[in-house]
Amino acid sequence: MMRRFSKISEELVLIGQRWWGTLYWLDSGPLGCEVRHYDDVVWLRAYASLQDEGFLWGHRDFLAWHVLVVEPPHEIGEDFVMIRRHPGVPIGHFYPDCTDDIVEPPAEQLAMLAETVARMLDEATSPSDRLLAELVATRVASRDHRLVFDLGEKRFHLYDLDPTAEELAAWNTTPRDA
Repeated sequence: MMRRFSKISEELVLIGQRWWGTLYWLDSGPLGCEVRHYDDVVWLRAYASLQDEGFLWGHRDFLAWHVLVVEPPHEIGEDFVMIRRHPGVPIGHFYPDCTDDIVEPPAEQLAMLAETVARMLDEATSPSDRLLAELVATRVASRDHRLVFDLGEKRFHLYDLDPTAEELAAWNTTPRDA
């Protein structure tokens, strides 16, 4: 049985409005969770499907799984999705043009990430794999703060694909692999 947003709303801190609904913060676990409360269940289902498929997409490729994990949602409710933030160094902290708090970059892993994403773009044969590869490539290129490097695992985690309305609409109409 899926929980409703009303059952968890008292524990949340408002972050702000987004195109899909409202974003909240839940102080839970080491880094907490973001909670997306959706105005339209169609967008919620599309987003949850995108994150779940992103996780499976990365795991179908043995080499990619050792470089990058697209995290699935922590919880999917009737009208919300909870995303657990993953501990690690945000990718932007490896680039002086992105932060004043520069961290020594893991050069080998950054090169492997770039190579892996480029390869997966080239090898994508289905429309859904192509869209997922493009989304991940965009997040890597933009040095998205949701893409973090786990120092212990020595691999990257993308804990939220954070699609735009156009990207999610494209996902919602993209045929899935059988």
